[in-house]
Amino acid sequence: MSYLATGRALLRAVNVDGRPGTAGIGTEHGHPVYTVDLELPRRTARTILLTLTEPAGTGTPVVLRQPLVRPLDVRIADASCH
Repeated sequence: MSYLATGRALLRAVNVDGRPGTAGIGTEHGHPVYTVDLELPRRTARTILLTLTEPAGTGTPVVLRQPLVRPLDVRIADASCH
């Protein structure tokens, strides 16, 4: 799974199914890309939580959806900024 973050975003933590995980870090068009490698056996689900610090922005986040057998479940929780 790859997550394309806002420019200058910093990855603070990775959790897979509630356990600490790791992510590869790359860039694409000036944006950091965090990639988590995982096995996904048939009829199973995984929960990936990326904790990032990102600069404030405007507008609504864009989630690109790939057609899948089961619909993609995405939840975005916006932390309040101080």
